[in-house]
Amino acid sequence: MTDGIKAVTTNAIAERSGVTVGSIYQYFGNKEEIIVAIFENWLGSAISDYEAFRTAHLETLDGFAYLETYFDGFLNGVSADEEKLGVELANAVRTNPKLAALDQAHDRRIAGMLHDDAVRLGIAGQSAESQLRTRFVLQVALDLQSTVARAQPEEKPAFRRFAYEVFCAMLRAGAVVSRNGAFRPAT
Repeated sequence: MTDGIKAVTTNAIAERSGVTVGSIYQYFGNKEEIIVAIFENWLGSAISDYEAFRTAHLETLDGFAYLETYFDGFLNGVSADEEKLGVELANAVRTNPKLAALDQAHDRRIAGMLHDDAVRLGIAGQSAESQLRTRFVLQVALDLQSTVARAQPEEKPAFRRFAYEVFCAMLRAGAVVSRNGAFRPAT
């Protein structure tokens, strides 16, 4: 999909996959169904990646370090091909209601997982506003990642650094500083 989703043909998908077009149509009715399946697979990979991160780091990092480390990996752990696919799929989400619905459900699921972890780590409250803040932070993180993905190659290192700085500042802005200077969750 490096030439854009609209430019992709079922013939090209079959050729790249090493199967016949007829074989593809045994499983998918049209190109849109293929795109939806690719998107569902991509979203499933994101959930699996987060679950693996959670398993590796939830018990070893404090609250802000946990989320900052996750975002750093989110920005830096993406290959150029994954970045291109992400940009193409993000563009497709804007014009395809089915992809948009899948994307919204995925974002809510990831935000729920992040919020549960932030509560467990003591940096988020349990209120509806706190949950909404987590969804907002996730959306901004996705927008930051998209901005980095679209940057010129020579600008990417700086854009990654700027995005990371914005994300960290945003996380800490959601916390309230107590008298002793320690962060506690905003409710």
